Amino acid sequence: MEANYPPFHWFPVSIVDVGFVDIATRNYALLSSSMFAGLATDATDLGVNMDSLNAYTSGVISGYWPNCTGIITAANDLRPNIAFTLSPVPASEVLTITATSGTALGQLSLLDANGRVLRTQAMTDAVTHITVGDLPAQVVIVVVDLSSGGRSVIGRAVIM
Repeated sequence: MEANYPPFHWFPVSIVDVGFVDIATRNYALLSSSMFAGLATDATDLGVNMDSLNAYTSGVISGYWPNCTGIITAANDLRPNIAFTLSPVPASEVLTITATSGTALGQLSLLDANGRVLRTQAMTDAVTHITVGDLPAQVVIVVVDLSSGGRSVIGRAVIM
């Protein structure tokens, strides 16, 4: 395998030889004794900065990110008593949002990955169609601001 790469690439014999802190508990920070410690071009450890990665993704398991108020994340302000379906996914011309339980009235919004509003439309019936054919291909977050108060994150949809 080593012959397939330019010189100065390292190939540890096993994952243990890398020198991770604790593989069993998924702590992939490098030990100070690791052969890869301090070898990045900025004199830090090779690979990901595990402290930064853990800090920025600490809420991923629960879906609740208390430091992201005002930003739509996986489950901020989720109202579980209201269920919706999205179809078709992926969508190329029209995305259909169907309320399967609870009240469906409110303001529907499509957000891009940065939380910017791409499109809004009143949701006055249990089934709402929103035009997406003029949007570039991307993943959008679909949310509804309920007329009864609160915000429900419906899900993600792929626009083709």
